[in-house]
Amino acid sequence: MIFDTFRRRKNIRILLNGEASFELRLKAAFALGDQPATREAIDALARVANNPNEDLTLRQNAISRLAGLSEPDSLRVLLRLIATGAEPGTWIFIEAMQGLRWNSITLNRIANEAVASFLKVGKEAIKRDSPSLLGEARGLIEKLECPTAHSALQELDYLLQVHRTANLAKQKRVALDSSDFDKAAFAVAEIAGLGTKEAEVALKEIRSQPARELEQGYEIDKEDVEAGYSPKWVTEIKSSSELGEALSGLERERWEAARP
Repeated sequence: MIFDTFRRRKNIRILLNGEASFELRLKAAFALGDQPATREAIDALARVANNPNEDLTLRQNAISRLAGLSEPDSLRVLLRLIATGAEPGTWIFIEAMQGLRWNSITLNRIANEAVASFLKVGKEAIKRDSPSLLGEARGLIEKLECPTAHSALQELDYLLQVHRTANLAKQKRVALDSSDFDKAAFAVAEIAGLGTKEAEVALKEIRSQPARELEQGYEIDKEDVEAGYSPKWVTEIKSSSELGEALSGLERERWEAARP
């Protein structure tokens, strides 16, 4: 026990020593992430995870080790990161979200705190027009067993409806005028998801227009490269009549009902 305490404190000193080699600090982070978790080990890993001046790989490793500890206090660090400390889409945010996805059982021990953080992520996703991020936030909330989870989902649904209503005219213009297939398809999805009379009228107007050509750009791997990923940008021409093809459920029904 005494030896474990001595070794842990040594690893903490190494991890927090900015002049130590990267390899030694990385090794110390791995060691501190071993069970059993301690308050001082979590605090040390949290200092690295939260420090924007630290090496990205070291920060990612600290986040991964905190997730691996699967303790309420270690997960609280990740919850704070996604709510206030990391920009969505950055590697730090992605790493923290991934670590939280692994820990639904432990998160239910601090369910109300987790709901609050995921709700902030969901609200940010709505502002950013990011359905994938919103879906991820909703999925994490749905795994939490507490009364606030249900109310958070209702709040996100309401805010999404308000956002879509406010942007209906803008999305209709994009669907009608944009030459970018993905942007126009997203606009159609937003309108179809709204489900109001005004949205129905907008879908009918979009579908009544003559078909036009749009461009969809994406990356593929070059077939003539033997090893590794070598991206090649390609552009495909698609018809505006295909804008709702990826929709499903009620949204797809609304798109089909708007057919002339």
